[in-house]
Amino acid sequence: MTSRLKNSGFTLFEVILAVSLTAGILTGMFTLYSQAMKTRDRVNKDMDILLSNRLVMEHITRELRAGMQYDLLNMGLNGSVETAEWVSAQIPGPQAWASKSMFKDSTAPETDIQIVGYRLRYGTDEQGQSVIEGLERTCRKVLLPISSAKDDEGNDQPEEDVTKFTIDAGIATEVEFITPQVKLLRFRYWDGNAWLTSWSGGDLPGAVEITIGPTALPADQTLDDFEGEFFQRVVYISTGFKNSAGSSGLTSEGGE
Repeated sequence: MTSRLKNSGFTLFEVILAVSLTAGILTGMFTLYSQAMKTRDRVNKDMDILLSNRLVMEHITRELRAGMQYDLLNMGLNGSVETAEWVSAQIPGPQAWASKSMFKDSTAPETDIQIVGYRLRYGTDEQGQSVIEGLERTCRKVLLPISSAKDDEGNDQPEEDVTKFTIDAGIATEVEFITPQVKLLRFRYWDGNAWLTSWSGGDLPGAVEITIGPTALPADQTLDDFEGEFFQRVVYISTGFKNSAGSSGLTSEGGE
């Protein structure tokens, strides 16, 4: 008996069908991968915004809780709706605790009292319109080191007494850009009776309400009308107080 060999090749239709199915599968896989990458990028961006706003809130809270009334400068907290500046007790850096023999050059003395502040940084776009670039922090050292080889009577001083300190509120302000993720910054101040939009007078409020967010507040809207996302916290200041009678300053018991 004899058998006829069959043609084992593919017809043109089968080749076209196979190529079409392969292209369809690859297109579906690429689309799925692209959507997954976009979702991941969006989640990472949202997480970056959330973490940035949370870290900023924690940092402002920590410095507000360390706020103090500095009688030599007659200052506690000066603030408006968009900016706030206050005297805060800061922990000196590592060099303040290191041995002098570890450094070839003499290190500048560090103060534990600083005037810190927060505000939005404004810039201009390509059309010359004002835009919010992000959040910045200001810092002024309350005590300045000055060197003098002579004492008040004109006599030479011992080397260990050459460095002195002076109180100077008008020194150059250090400005640090914190993050571009914060485009909304608002403050309110509690005087014991109501929330105020400004504070001054050399003392501290009883509490400060902080509002930050990643989206700028339109000029024609208030927070009550704003539909964007924002984060809000009320920070109690143990050294600040203003009683119901309206007299500013600390109570004899150190606040309430």
